[in-house]
Amino acid sequence: MKLSMQKLIRPLAKLVVKDDRREYYLFRLQQPAGDLQDRLSSYGWQPNLKGYVYEGQISQWRRLVNNGRNEYHIRLYTDGVITGHFSLTPERGFLRHLLAIGSRPMTKEEVKELISQLSIQGGIEW
Repeated sequence: MKLSMQKLIRPLAKLVVKDDRREYYLFRLQQPAGDLQDRLSSYGWQPNLKGYVYEGQISQWRRLVNNGRNEYHIRLYTDGVITGHFSLTPERGFLRHLLAIGSRPMTKEEVKELISQLSIQGGIEW
């Protein structure tokens, strides 16, 4: 029987995972964003298939930086909320990543860059 990493870590993660929408809220899209995949992938974002999945989450993406040591990680929710943070990649330190050691919210400059990459047409709510 093969267990996925998600199923193995979910019980532990519930003990240590931050409230993504409260801790890492960036903005809410006023209109549906449409297909983000092409826009995000052209800037080096990759679908994150191994991350913790929150209720109401549609998708999550990450962009590796610092030779794969760190990542920007964003999540999109059904109500248009986008959350994001900067952290150590799980590949470089699984337990430190899981415990969010060294994680931080994205800066205003990083959020502005993300908005530019998303080519948002309908506006956002801060």
